[in-house]
Amino acid sequence: MRVVLDPALIAPRRPDLTFDAFADSHMGLWTRYAESQVGAAHSDEVVARACGWLRGNWRRVLGSDSVARYAWRVLKAEVHACATERGVRPVGEVSGAALAELPERLYDLLVLRYELGVGDAEIADYLGIEQAAVGAQARYARGRVEGLSGVAGSSATEGHAEAEGPPEQKLSGAEGPPGPEQLPGAEGLSGPEGLSGVGE
Repeated sequence: MRVVLDPALIAPRRPDLTFDAFADSHMGLWTRYAESQVGAAHSDEVVARACGWLRGNWRRVLGSDSVARYAWRVLKAEVHACATERGVRPVGEVSGAALAELPERLYDLLVLRYELGVGDAEIADYLGIEQAAVGAQARYARGRVEGLSGVAGSSATEGHAEAEGPPEQKLSGAEGPPGPEQLPGAEGLSGPEGLSGVGE
């Protein structure tokens, strides 16, 4: 007989890591990303909703393979919910041009690296890819959108004029991350909006 363990009962991988300490170290970037996607008028709401869900499910989050990646996926779910509810689109120069051109993970990589100036190690942690692959995937993503109006030579990518990367099929992890409905413990949730306030 196969025994299925509830992830909530599994011992946390980082029992010493408190939610407040984790949130304090990531709040700045979360807020900047939310601002680039839904605007300053809604970013605080998005981050607050994500934090509420994470706090209420913190033991489950600690049992995941990567706390940073799990939290990023929750934040993305709230960004998506807000964009849908408010009818807003990304406001960043790179974000707007890349939105319809890239798989979700490459889109996030482009925004994090070129628009928000996040380092490769932190990007790899958020997106669940190897740090060594960040540069190649970023060059490839940039190459796919640099010909679009307002992107090539823009201030958002200035200083990163790198050659186009390898073909997409050679990029590991280029596919977008699982949707919010696939988050551990999200069973029964109908979509990103269902994450809001869970466990509060």
